[in-house]
Amino acid sequence: MTSTKGHVRQHCLTTDTGSTLHHTCCALLDVSKFLLSTNTSLRHDFVLLGFFQQDDLDAHFGHFRMAAGCNFYITVQDVFSTHSIDKAKIMLKNCDDIKRAPVSHDCEYCKAPLSDEEVHLIDEIPNMMETISKDEKLSLFYIAGYVASENEEMYREANDWDVEIKSFLETLNRGGLKYPKKALFILCLAAHLFFIHTPQRFCRNRFVFILEGFPGIYHLDIALSKDPLKRLSNVFMKRFSQRFTGLNNGQARKKIQKLSSC
Repeated sequence: MTSTKGHVRQHCLTTDTGSTLHHTCCALLDVSKFLLSTNTSLRHDFVLLGFFQQDDLDAHFGHFRMAAGCNFYITVQDVFSTHSIDKAKIMLKNCDDIKRAPVSHDCEYCKAPLSDEEVHLIDEIPNMMETISKDEKLSLFYIAGYVASENEEMYREANDWDVEIKSFLETLNRGGLKYPKKALFILCLAAHLFFIHTPQRFCRNRFVFILEGFPGIYHLDIALSKDPLKRLSNVFMKRFSQRFTGLNNGQARKKIQKLSSC
């Protein structure tokens, strides 16, 4: 393959990728020779190179990223927090003495009607979209792709988006990221603005109920079931909780009050 120095990379490997591929091939050769020729109990009659892969490791880190609110760049604290949550889930699952939570969620916020402030906010959201920063829009585009990944009808071809967005997603892509439809992306922008500006408390059920009306309000040609809207609301609530839960000040506690205890 030709050198990429000073040229745009097209159908060739970067220096780092080429070096990694070289080391991987050498390692596979060495471990195969050892397994086929050793006189110990590790000796094999044949070696299947396809079993030397990191799918399990990728799946494990995918769990960490999802637990961090669909955040690709996780921290050590995110890993510790996820492990603690997993341990708590195992304990609750196997402890018969703990009272089980009801199967269906029902709280005082679930069926609360829209307040006057929220109605005014929904009317102003189209004008507020211009205030969203470039970095926020790219992050919300990534989230919209995650929401669309489970439904083929909600994502589109990469060529339908401009070069800047494709470059951003290609940087993060490990093979499974999707390009959402424009209507879904606009819905995520509107949901983000409503979430950070609403003065009212709400639970996930109420937030999903409000989002169900957004396609009709903003004339978006998209039909969504509750499952993708639940995924979207989970992302917002997880990131919000992680951002403010660790802060020991009055402002953080005031912001946390937006979310109900349930």
